[in-house]
Amino acid sequence: MTHSDLIEAKSECEALRIENEDYQKAFDSMKKEHTEKMADLCNREEEAKKQV
Repeated sequence: MTHSDLIEAKSECEALRIENEDYQKAFDSMKKEHTEKMADLCNREEEAKKQV
């Protein structure tokens, strides 16, 4: 491997690390949104049961 190959590989690794962070942030955001929606759904279900 030449020095330029190593620099290119390092650059690609950094780009992939950043892309991975972006995906992780999106995943965490969706997970949080899902948890909140499920909690809301459970609360509405409990309220509906009380009204019946």
